[in-house]
Amino acid sequence: MSDSFPLSPTGENRRAEILQHAQAEARHRRRRRQSARAAIAGVGVILLTLLLTHRRVPPKPAAPMVIVPAPATRPVAVVTPPSVVATRPAHHPIVIQFIQTEPNLAQRMAAPPQEPTWRRLSDDELIQALADAGHPAGLGWVGGREFILYRPAGGGGEGHSHNGKSAPLR
Repeated sequence: MSDSFPLSPTGENRRAEILQHAQAEARHRRRRRQSARAAIAGVGVILLTLLLTHRRVPPKPAAPMVIVPAPATRPVAVVTPPSVVATRPAHHPIVIQFIQTEPNLAQRMAAPPQEPTWRRLSDDELIQALADAGHPAGLGWVGGREFILYRPAGGGGEGHSHNGKSAPLR
């Protein structure tokens, strides 16, 4: 910047003040950039450390499973104690047992079939039932599909269909 004309003392003070603000802002920007770079590098180091330590940990050996074959005939509701129990780890043994249940237990405990509490209505019966309930309706066909058309309670000039889309009532 060339000084083509001299500044007044107030102008010189203002110039010095602007320079101080500009230098302070430049320092703040530099610190923010350095902090962001350090944060990214720190996250990278942490992830790399986790990855390397995870690969160094040997996998835990699986405990052997014990399979006890079920004999062809067993008395009802008899539980056979396991013949072999996993020894490692001792506090988490895996035991597989077979429990014989009664034959036809599900059929005996099932609820008996009931007569339906609903009945199927024809189109005319449905329209009549809706009219008796104070909701007159009609049937309409659009694109080969059948719709129930009705006016909602409270009036209104627009009709509605059973699928919630507006449809004209004629």
